[in-house]
Parts: sequence; structure tokens; C-alpha cells
Amino acid sequence: MQNFKNIFLFLGSAAGIYSFIRLVRQDILSFFNKSKLTIKFNQRGDLKVWRVGPPYIPIGEIRKVATVHVCNKGKKSASNCEALVQIIKDGDEIGQTFPLHWADTPYDARSTSIEGINIGRLPRRLDVVFTQKKQNESGCSVASAQALATGVQHDQFFLPQGEHKIKIQVNYNSGDSIEETFVIESPDIWKNLKMIIL
Repeated sequence: MQNFKNIFLFLGSAAGIYSFIRLVRQDILSFFNKSKLTIKFNQRGDLKVWRVGPPYIPIGEIRKVATVHVCNKGKKSASNCEALVQIIKDGDEIGQTFPLHWADTPYDARSTSIEGINIGRLPRRLDVVFTQKKQNESGCSVASAQALATGVQHDQFFLPQGEHKIKIQVNYNSGDSIEETFVIESPDIWKNLKMIIL
């Protein structure tokens, strides 16, 4: 009888150790196979003049757009990637927060939600701020879907002429996030728009 107890005790212990090793192995593999996003900015390649027209806006416009590229260095695709920009006031206090627009996705003036996308091996371009040739104000606009659809106006997305510190945040996989800080030089003339990474 004692031998059966010892055998059951041994089998129970072995099963427990085996389960523990499987869980640890699974956690290690998950850690190394997960998605790892980064935000990249290239002054020459990500600050460009674009001609925008249908189907995005009804009448063609010439715009200067500051963008970043979000890259996935991990082995797994990053799902439901949503991008926000936070305007940072003096003393690093967070001001207004706006959703940003993923390039090459549709937008319209009635859009109020954040568009989530998946990012695999190919980088995705994210619009940050923009100016346009025929704007009435000195400054730029945050590149939210609503602002891109209506153009540069003196509205909640407008950044008046001068320097503005911003933080771009990309949330993905329902919990992970990355962020990067930039300075926007909102211009007096539309083509003088500048953005630098801090």
C-alpha cells in the first residue's frame, strides 16, 4: 500500500513539474515571438509635399505633410494599432489629445473614431501634421481624419504659428504601447512646416 502512495506521489509531482515547465516554455516563446513596434522619422523622407484629391477630398489640394513610419521588429503581427498625438504644454503638462490618421486609409469629416490597423513586416506611414498651399491661417493642423477631410482651419486641430512639443503614442495588441516626442515648427508660410525628433 505504501508503494502505491509513493508511486502516486511521484506521478503527481512529475505531472506538476511537467506542467510548470510547459507554462514557462510557453511564456518564453510568447515573449520572443511577440510584436515589437518602433516609431521612425527621417527628415528628408517623412516631410514631403503631396498632391491630394479624390477619393480623399473632392477638390485637389497641395499639402505638406509630416509623417512617421511605424515598424514592427517582432515576429508576430501587431493588431489593432491605434495612434494618438498629445499636445504638450509648458512644464510637460499634457494638453489636448487627438487621434491620428494612418496614411492610405480613407477619411471623412464626420469621422470621430480611431482607426485601428494591423502592422506586419512592412512599415506603415502615420500622418502627424500638415499644411496646405491655399490656407488662410499661419500654422498647421494635426492630421486627424476630420482635419484632413476639411483642410487647415482655425478649429480644435489647429496649431498656431510657433513651436509645439508633441508626443505620438501607438497602442496595439490591446495593451502594449510605444511613444516618441517631437517638436513641430508650425509655420508662417505653408511650405516651411518642420518636425524634429527629440
